[in-house]
Amino acid sequence: MSAYREAPFGGYWLGLYTDLTWELGNTSREISAKGIYAVNNDTLELTTVKGSYFNGDTINTFIFEGKHLIEVKNTGIKGLEIELNKLRKK
Repeated sequence: MSAYREAPFGGYWLGLYTDLTWELGNTSREISAKGIYAVNNDTLELTTVKGSYFNGDTINTFIFEGKHLIEVKNTGIKGLEIELNKLRKK
């Protein structure tokens, strides 16, 4: 899955992979944090193993809402538009 949000200075890109890892950065080539994720119903939890979020936290949670990911606790990302979603629900 990949999701993106444009911003006045850069943007936010999130990539989720089948091995339950993720990457976050301004683009898919400018990665600032990496980690592992878990999906529980409509909730996505990202835990960092390298780097941190913009507020220094190491855990972030999003809610799936249609074609959007809405951030539960504001780290500055706020929300992302899902561009590609091949995640399978269990």
